[in-house]
This record gives sequence, C-alpha cells and structure tokens, in this order.
Amino acid sequence: MAGERFSVVRPDDLLVLDVELVNLVVDGDRLARADRSQPAHLLVHLPPQHVLEASIGVGEVPPKPLPAFVAGPSRLVLTLADGVDEIEFSVEGILTWWPPGRLGSQTVPRSFPPDDPDDPTTFNGLPVTAIEFPSRLLICHENDARWWHRTRPFTADGRTEVWHTRLVPVEGPPAELRLRAFGLRRGRPARPWSLPTEAQLEDVLFLVNTEEIPPPVQGPVLEAANRLGIDQSLAWQLIVEAWQAGSYRPQPLYTERFMLTALGASVRMRGQWDYPDVRHDVDAFVRLLRELGVPDPAVEHYHHVAGLGRDQYVRVVERGRLHTGHRAAITEIRERVFDTDEKGWPVAALVRRRFITVQEPEVRYGGRDLPFVSLRITDTVTPPLAADTDERAPFWIRLDSGQDHLFTVIGTDSRGGQVTFTLPAVFVPASASLPDPVYRDGPEERRTRPLGNQVVALADDGGATTSFPVGSMTFGLPDVAALTMAKAAVLVPAVEELTGEAAEQTVTYLQAYVDDGLEHAASGAFLALTGDGVPLDLGADQVGGLAGPAATLNTISSRGGVLPDALATAGTFTEDQLAAVFAGARLLGSVSLAKVLAAVTTPLDAAAFPSQQELTEEMRSRLAGAREPSLPVPILRTTRVPDGTELQYLWKPALRSVDLAGLGRLDLDRAWLVLDARTLRGTGGTVTTTVTGTLRAFAIDFAGVAKAEFEELTFTSRPGVKPDVSARGVELTFQGELDFVNELQKLLPKDCFGAGSLVEVTPEGVKAGYALAVPTVQVGVFNLQNLVVSAVLTIPFGEEPTRLRFALSERHSPFVLTVMAFGGGGFFALEVGTEGVVSVEGALEFGGSVALDLGVASGGVYLMGGVYFRWTDGSAKVTGYVRCGGYLSVLGIVSVSVEFYLALEYEKKTIEGQKISVVRGVGGVTLSVRVLFFSKTVTLSLEKSFEGSPGDPTFEECVEPADWDAYCLAFAG
Repeated sequence: MAGERFSVVRPDDLLVLDVELVNLVVDGDRLARADRSQPAHLLVHLPPQHVLEASIGVGEVPPKPLPAFVAGPSRLVLTLADGVDEIEFSVEGILTWWPPGRLGSQTVPRSFPPDDPDDPTTFNGLPVTAIEFPSRLLICHENDARWWHRTRPFTADGRTEVWHTRLVPVEGPPAELRLRAFGLRRGRPARPWSLPTEAQLEDVLFLVNTEEIPPPVQGPVLEAANRLGIDQSLAWQLIVEAWQAGSYRPQPLYTERFMLTALGASVRMRGQWDYPDVRHDVDAFVRLLRELGVPDPAVEHYHHVAGLGRDQYVRVVERGRLHTGHRAAITEIRERVFDTDEKGWPVAALVRRRFITVQEPEVRYGGRDLPFVSLRITDTVTPPLAADTDERAPFWIRLDSGQDHLFTVIGTDSRGGQVTFTLPAVFVPASASLPDPVYRDGPEERRTRPLGNQVVALADDGGATTSFPVGSMTFGLPDVAALTMAKAAVLVPAVEELTGEAAEQTVTYLQAYVDDGLEHAASGAFLALTGDGVPLDLGADQVGGLAGPAATLNTISSRGGVLPDALATAGTFTEDQLAAVFAGARLLGSVSLAKVLAAVTTPLDAAAFPSQQELTEEMRSRLAGAREPSLPVPILRTTRVPDGTELQYLWKPALRSVDLAGLGRLDLDRAWLVLDARTLRGTGGTVTTTVTGTLRAFAIDFAGVAKAEFEELTFTSRPGVKPDVSARGVELTFQGELDFVNELQKLLPKDCFGAGSLVEVTPEGVKAGYALAVPTVQVGVFNLQNLVVSAVLTIPFGEEPTRLRFALSERHSPFVLTVMAFGGGGFFALEVGTEGVVSVEGALEFGGSVALDLGVASGGVYLMGGVYFRWTDGSAKVTGYVRCGGYLSVLGIVSVSVEFYLALEYEKKTIEGQKISVVRGVGGVTLSVRVLFFSKTVTLSLEKSFEGSPGDPTFEECVEPADWDAYCLAFAG
C-alpha cells in the first residue's frame, strides 16, 4: 500500500534522501498510520553507494578518462513498531530511528523465499532493506544490528561533517556485525531486481549479466564465480531450505564499519566461506548442485575496504586447484595507489595484482600410471601473475615477465625415494571444466620436465629392479586431478651396458601393468620402450658360432630385465611367436635359431625369472649340466659389483629337431643350449666380457652323406686369453656310398676331438677335425702311397654356414697307385654345410711309364690319361686330358725333353639366370734343351672354346617328329 514519496535535502551536511510512505499519511506535522491493523513502513532511498572503477596492472598508466560504473540506489526499510502509530513530520523526526522499539530495520528472512521471483525485496508482503554494495550486489544486515546517525548537522572548527548513518549493534559495545547477500541487480539500475525461479537457477542466481558494463570496469565482484561466492551467503541458504538437502550453513559477511552517506558508503567488510571439497565430498547437496548444472562455489575469501563509495582495497580469493590435484586459490587484490601522471599531477588508480596460493602443499596419488605416490610443492605463493590472466577458465600460470611460473616439487616414489624438480602448472577454477585441452596447449617443454637423472622407482612392489635414473618425464592429464606419466626418458643400465652408449631410452607404461600391477605377467613387465626398441645381437664371435641370439628388446620387466615384448607379456609361446621374436638369430652359423626353438606350453612362473640373489654359480652350473630346469626367456640383468657394473645374460631355451632344406636333419631331441654372458664395465672405463656357450647332445646329418654326433660343444671366451673351444664325445659316421670309410675310422682314436686332435681357433672361426695318413701299402708289383683321409668341421664366427669337408687326399697332394710299369693317382673331396651340399671335386689319372739307362745315355717315355670333375655353386666342370712325353740325357752334358698335352673341357654355367654350356679344347707342346750351362725352353699352345647360347635351337626344334619316330623304330625289336 504505497503512499506519498518526497525528497529530503539538507545542504549543510549534504543530506539527500527519498522517503516513500507505506500505510502512512501526512497529518499536519505528523505522519500517521493509515490502517492501524496493517504494518507501516518508511522506505528511505539513498543515492548510489558505490562506484566501480577500472583497474590497471602494475606499472601501467591509467587511461583518461577512467572508465567507471555507478551502482543503483540503495533502500532502507524502517517499520513502525507495534503501538507506534505516528512520527513527527520533519527532517529530525524522520531521521529519529530510536530508541529501540520505535522503528525497526526490516531484514531478509531466512525461512522462506520472496513473494515474487521478480522482486527479491518483498517477503510475506513486507519490503526489506536492500543495499547495493558493491555494484550489482544486494545486501542487508542481520537482526542484531541497527542504524545510528545524527539527526542534525554537526559542525566543529568551522567544518560540518557529511551526514552518514552507521550500522551498530542493537545493544552492547561495538562489534563485528553480520551482513547477508540475497540478490543481484540485473541490467541498468532502472531495471527491476530479480531473483530466479527454480528453472532459472543457473542462469540468474549464479551467472551475472555484465554485458552492459564495459570490460575494463568489471571488477572481481562482478564476475560470475565471485558473484556466486558472495551471493551464497543468503542464496545458498534459500536453496538448502527449499530442497532440504545437505547440512552446510553458509557464513555471512562480517563488517567492522558500515556507513551509508550521500557520497557513497564507507565500508570495511569481509567474508570467509568454507565448503566441501568437491573432489572428495559425495554429500547429497553437492550431487544436487551438479545435477542442476550449478557450478561449484568459487570464492573462499572476500575483503573490501571503501571510503565514500570509492574502493580502497578489494581482495577476492577464488578456490580452485592445480592440474596436479593440489588445492589452490587465486587471489586478486585491487588497491588504490597514489602516483603522479606525466604532468606531475597526483593520481590514485586501482592497481590490480593476482597471484596463486597453494593451499594443499602435498597431494597423494593412488594409480600406477604415475611413479610418485605424492607430490609436495615447497613454494606455495607465486609472484604476481601476468596481467592478461583470465581466471574464469583454466590457464597456465604465467608471471608478469611472460614466463611460466615453475613450482618446486618434491616427488616421493613407492620406495620412499624423493626427487626434486620444477613444474609449471595449470590453474583450474572451481567452477571451470577440465583443463584439457588447455593443458595440451603450448610447447611440450611445459609438460616435459627435466629430472637430472635422479633415480625414481617407476613401479610399485618391484624393489631395486624397477628404479632407473630419469632424465626427463612428460606428464599427461587424462582426467581431472589424475596426473599421469605419459612418457619418460630413462637410463636403463642393461641397455647401456649392452650397447656401450649412455643413451636415454624413452619409455611408457604398459596398460596391463596400470590395470593389474606387476602380477599381470610372470616377468613383471611394466615399461615399454618406444620406437624400434634396442637390438640384442650377441654375435657368433662372442659365443663361438653356437648361437647368435638376435632379438629386439622393447619391454622392461622387474624380474627378467629388458625383454622382447612377446616374451615379457605372454605366459606361453607358440613356435610362431618365438620365430617372430628371434627372426634374425642363428645357430651353428646359418641355421635359423627361430626354427629350432620349441614351443613353451607350460605357463611361465617366477622360477622362469630367478632373482639376482638366485643367480648363483651353483645355479649356473646346474643349468649347464642338465636338461632341466630351463630358462625359456633370456635373463638380462645389470648389477653393481665392487669393480663396476656387470651385465649378465643367461638363457637356456627348449629346442626341437628340424629338417633343413638341402642338408638333412639337425637332431636336437635330446639337446640343450646354455648361453652365459657377462660384461663388466669397470670404474676406470675398462670393458671385459666373459662368454660361455654350450650345446650338448646334438647331431648333424649332412645330406645323408655323413653324420656328426656331439656329446658337447663348448666355447669359452675370457679377457686376455685365447678363446677355448672344446668338443667332447664326437662321432663322425659316413653313410651311403661312403660307408667304406667307416672301416678306416677303426684306425683312429675313439675320441678324435680329444687331446692331440686338430683344433684351430682363428679370427674367422673354429676348425676341428682330423687327417689320417694311411701308410704305404706295397704288395708285389702293387704300390699305394700318399693316401690321406681327412674330415674337418668348420664353425665360423660370422654368419657363414657351418660346414663339413671330407677328402681322400687333396688336389695339391694326390694319392699314387702303381702296378708294374703302369701307374696313376687322384683325389676326392666332398664339402657339405648347413645350407646343403657345397662342392664335390675329384680327379683320376692312369697311364704307363718306361725308362732306359745305357750308361752313356739314358731316357724314358710316359703316356698318361685322366679325368677331372668339379661341381660347386650350381656349376659343373668336366675335363678329359692326355699328356705324353719323353726325355734323353747324354753323359749329363746334353739333355732334351718334350711334353705334349691335350685336354677337352666341358663346363656348364649359370649366368644371369641362363644356363650356358661351354666346350673348350687346350693343346700344347713344351720343348726343353740344355747344353752344359745353356738351357732353353719353348712352349707352343693352342686353345679353342665353343660356347652355346640361350637362343640355340633345342633338340626338339632340330628334329622333326616323323624323323624321330623313324629313328626309334630302326632300333625296335
């Protein structure tokens, strides 16, 4: 029931008020209650109490003119107490608001919402006090306060103070009083106030329309998150009571000085709000806010000092967190600083400073995708932030210099070890979304931090085997407060000792380890090497040609060291999986190791990965001396020893027999292979390697021609000592057409590779074998001499194949056979290797020789004929020849000799995939004359070749079918 409205103006003390009467009428010199059964109110409207000014950064020059925004008018609602039906109609009478019980200030009730959502200043039909301070925010005092002021101007020493009314306790000494924020003024001051409906909750209560205020003027209390924090002092209470959820009771604003004047308010007030941490709290109220889409409350602290409507000091602390999960707050301070402009005139602008305070210095983590169980930040307050910081969205914390601020962080790993490093951070306001993709913006150096090769345990429950020097670590952020290690550059001692280079390896976590821990695989695999991995290639020069284990190491495990991925993560292995891992490995020079590795059908357990303490000399001897137990997965470990660092490689795989193309069979049914390599890198930079390779109980069948059976073949390489190669229990048996040689073996020592056997170690490889010279056999006119039976096994150090050469004499030293005046000789050699038959070579020669000695003269004649054949590399050569000659010597003074040689060769070659036949004839005469001290030899030779062509007509093309039939019928019957 609004009534008259009039203005009260008193120039002496600048009093300006607009008074509105509700249920009051002017009755002469009195204001009387119109309806004694209804409440009566004085609505005192004051001029704007706050001026919102633009602020500047430190060192900036304030603009001219300075942008500013004036708040709307404020209103005090004074209610006549029961029994008071009239007041004096004068300036003093209207300003007389006491004694207590005469006029009461109407405040906002807590127990029910306003009558009209469009008018938050009316509750249960009664208007309430609504003071707009700071701009756009509507506040009122609690019931334990009242207004006090002078009713008449006060003058002293010729000066009259400005009229003001001050908020004081209802009774008792001065104390801090409580204020409540209950609404927001939207739009221009002329527009009505509004409080949201339930459906408009997010749009109105928690978001402030500041579009009509120029951006330079928008202060911290005008921004959405800050508005929420301050306005919650009453609005949250309404929400809580309206939906009856949660037990949180918002804290009010506290003021130690609150004065209203015609020139603006002079205020000292503060607010401190403590509410649940949304990262951990599951209270129904927090869930309700999330369901409604309401952003989490942001402001934790608010401190405001103003004089006559002008801000002197404003401090707003907004809660949030760092992307690492540390609870933090951004503080913005706007403080009036006096200075001079370019003309020397004094200016006093609001200078803005922002900084971050880490409120939770240490955060603990529980996932396996980060090696640190906790991160502790030591420097909890940053220097001033960059002026262009937008604290309403996630942002990288940058300083005035434009550089990222680097927090000093102490990380504690699962073993309790601590490392120190620096880390830039993203600040995430409480009401903002996840920092991604902001976190991914900018250079990778922001996310990759140097750790200076500090040792970090990269897996839990793994002991020392999971600790490595870390050069740098790149952090990922897949989820809010879920910091992870995206990758790391580490020094892996085993790889360093293997390659001889101190190069960092980039590693990432295996997802299986992140999900299930080290127990997801028997090896305890937890890290994967990025890229192509590290090649493992213990060449044949290190293990004597027995086996060259070549594989790619790309997985780091806690029990097996650095392993191929397939061996580190699987429990059983098929032959195809093993073949893929060891595709480049070799056994006995050229046999693919992948072909002879047997499948592992029994799931691996801890026994397949003995610990460092279990790798004793006794265990190594037991592994080498029996088929079981086996180590199906190579063990690669690095340990500290008194003299330096030792790299240990131990492997005992299961083997299987295989048929090899062109060779026959490699019998490994009862065989086992043990490789034991140790490399010691001394503290002085010396490198010494000791390697022992043993292959037991195996046999090689060379194309059905010969079979070599070995009880043991061992290669040992020690520093400063000639490699030691020994073979024990070797039996070489010839088969097929050469089984007659086995009778000759009876003349040989039983252990032909024992003491006194031929064992030769050269830089090219190992040769082991024998050569038996058969004694001259002479029976009557039969004479056999210079017959040598030899067999040599060659195991190269490189990638050449293992080969066996059998020979009856050699081309340069053939055997000789004579019967009376007739004689001849020859040789035969067969060489087979792991790739098949390599070469076959032989020659046979027979003829006659007659000599005559008459004393004065002597001489003789001979006639010899023979054939030579050779097959190698797919080419065959056959040569038939005749040679004859004679000599004559007279008293030793004159000697004459002549020799005639005639040969016909047939050779079949393969050139560029084409087979070509060559027939070559060679003839020559050699005449030699010697008279005393004079000698002369003359040789006449002739050679003629007939070479076919791939384009020569074939037999089919040269002979007609009818002619061929006639030819065949002529011989029929």
